[in-house]
Amino acid sequence: MYPIVQIEDSRKIFDKLNAYYGVKFGINPEFSQIRIEETLVDGQGVYNFDIKKERPGVTEQSLRRNDLFVATNIGFYFMMENASKPGVSYLLPFAQKGEAASETTTYKAGFTTDDIQALYNGKLYCQTGTIVNIEDMPMSVFQRVPEYQAGNVPVIDMMKSQVTLAEKLAFAGTQDHVVRVSFPSFTAADYSSATEGEVAKLVFIAYGYKVPSGTGDKFRTDENPFRNMI
Repeated sequence: MYPIVQIEDSRKIFDKLNAYYGVKFGINPEFSQIRIEETLVDGQGVYNFDIKKERPGVTEQSLRRNDLFVATNIGFYFMMENASKPGVSYLLPFAQKGEAASETTTYKAGFTTDDIQALYNGKLYCQTGTIVNIEDMPMSVFQRVPEYQAGNVPVIDMMKSQVTLAEKLAFAGTQDHVVRVSFPSFTAADYSSATEGEVAKLVFIAYGYKVPSGTGDKFRTDENPFRNMI
């Protein structure tokens, strides 16, 4: 099992970025995120996450062309989105059957069936240009089953639900990136939300440090420890 993110791991990356971009150029690295959502399609087991999406949704955050983003940890979540209530959906680091609110039950975000559990028998693939960064990371490491509080509300600690990266994974707006999840599926697989009017989505979130405009030509020197990533 991959460890959860540790403050010292994140600090080392910040210090390295700050020593070059901050001290030399006055560009302070910012703790930030990349968040891309993909709608789940019944019977489809392959999903690509465009981290440079040109028109991100209101809860998404993509990477601008001139920016550098060095990830410290990543996670995958399910979200049941009601288009009439943007931004209020829970992020679930596990799969569960849901319940629509009724006279006898309270709302519980989740799926109609258990078919989406197959995600955790899948793998993550990441590529930058022609370089494969992650070939077949098991999706099982992203599953986190939380405790619940009153009203069927899961208690989610986002930092603890993320997976720390031992490898250095950087996203640059100037590079071509592939972030792909694949898992076993079948024609009759049902990935729908248990509540009518909701759309089930798979959400990729990377936490890390963003350097605004950090991919410019002037930074492509031997002094920059991240030069090969831009």
